[in-house]
Amino acid sequence: VGSGCPTLLRNDLVLRGTALPGAPFALPFLGPPATFLPGAIGGIDTLCVEGGVRGAILQASSTGTVEVAFDLDAIPTPLGPVMGARGDTWFVQLVHRDAGPALRATNAGESTVQ
Repeated sequence: VGSGCPTLLRNDLVLRGTALPGAPFALPFLGPPATFLPGAIGGIDTLCVEGGVRGAILQASSTGTVEVAFDLDAIPTPLGPVMGARGDTWFVQLVHRDAGPALRATNAGESTVQ
């Protein structure tokens, strides 16, 4: 689930994962291309963001909530930070471990910079 306003002026895009089981660790994925890669993370879910990990490992709260803010002035990419431009669409997803050994992925979201 995303929140905030993806405008360059406000720069407050936040990715929020909720109802994650057991306060897991989570990795945020962010990228401009969407993809469809079933089992790509070694689990049973589908990776929908072809951008790679974009941030530090996060610990969900005891209620299963985790948040990560993205700076639209310096969006991390493998080649270094890039500035978001109006009309850019970015896809976001969290990967986390569930109660068992499998990795799980949240639903992916998308946001177009205004």
